[in-house]
Amino acid sequence: MGNVATRGRRPTARPEKTSLDDSLFKGTRVLYVDDDPDARKVFVRELRHSSLSIELASSGAEAMELIRKNTYSVIATDLEMPEMNGIELIEKARIAAPLASFVLVTGAVWLDLPTASESARGITCIVPKPWDQGELEKAILQALHLHATHSVANIVSEEVEDTDVTRVLLIEDSPGDAKLISRMLRGDSGRYVVTHVERLSDAITTLENFSFDAIITDMSLPDARGMDVARRLQAFVPEIPVIVMSGQSDQSLAAQAVQNGAQDYLVKGEVDSRTLVRAICYSIERKASEQRLAYMAHYDQLTGLANRTEFRQQVLQNLGRASRNSGAKPTILLLDLDRFKIVNDTLGHDVGDLLLREIAERLVAAAGEFATVARLGGDEFAVLIPDIQDEDQ
Repeated sequence: MGNVATRGRRPTARPEKTSLDDSLFKGTRVLYVDDDPDARKVFVRELRHSSLSIELASSGAEAMELIRKNTYSVIATDLEMPEMNGIELIEKARIAAPLASFVLVTGAVWLDLPTASESARGITCIVPKPWDQGELEKAILQALHLHATHSVANIVSEEVEDTDVTRVLLIEDSPGDAKLISRMLRGDSGRYVVTHVERLSDAITTLENFSFDAIITDMSLPDARGMDVARRLQAFVPEIPVIVMSGQSDQSLAAQAVQNGAQDYLVKGEVDSRTLVRAICYSIERKASEQRLAYMAHYDQLTGLANRTEFRQQVLQNLGRASRNSGAKPTILLLDLDRFKIVNDTLGHDVGDLLLREIAERLVAAAGEFATVARLGGDEFAVLIPDIQDEDQ
């Protein structure tokens, strides 16, 4: 479960120590939707020992009426229902209840969560029918933890709206270390808001739904260890600076962390509030500088179009795809402007620059969203169309 450590708020209990009969979830509302009355009875019976408040609906339409009137932490639904199936219900419910977590119940053994639908991003897990009590409880508990992560992150977002703050995601499974790091940042005039999670998987889920300015992570987490932590974060959110914290004072380890995407490496026990704040500020600035340099290396500064280097990479990628797909026909158009030198000589380079920008905008508009338009240099432009059907097109 994700915790938020900010403005004196205490971290809540660790997820591995909680269960459905924990007082933490007493009265938490869960909605189960199924057109089969026997399945609804079994659902209630399996969770009868929990402290949850369970409500039932027999159809998607009935469920939506309840969702609009009430607030549910978890919405569990059968997949196959008449008029509105489970996927369709989740798509509608996500709009009405954006902080809820969803559990899909189904007898379809072929259903695969990553490919079931675009709405699968909102599904915590899939429970196959018929379920056993332990399997169902585990799914509901996982959904409750995810709801808590979303809720506390949303509270933070509301509290800091329209204020000059730095949002930090802290990934740390040690309650003591998490509390210490949060206290260091809280003392800096309220400029830092910390959202705390204990696992890398919880961090990924949180990053899917909320934005952060920096990430501080331990290198030894329950579901990831060592350089894998920095690599996975760098791959998932390459635009956010990552600061690694470790109990080991090891220069070679620090160098490896930086090579794998971290902006800084701090040693626990050697960090105070000033050091931590400075590391965050420098990491954010370094990441911004990296992005500026990367942009300058691949895009034309005058027009914003891809430059020769980026265009070459796009061409090679498309040729590779075409070799694997015999039907694809990538096409390159090369263009230059006649008598452009006369414009610069008679009206000046500023007017020439305006003309080049206008040409760039018109080419982008004409080429379409799937084409790559580049300025190769001077008055030379190129357009890459990934797949063209015939020469007339």
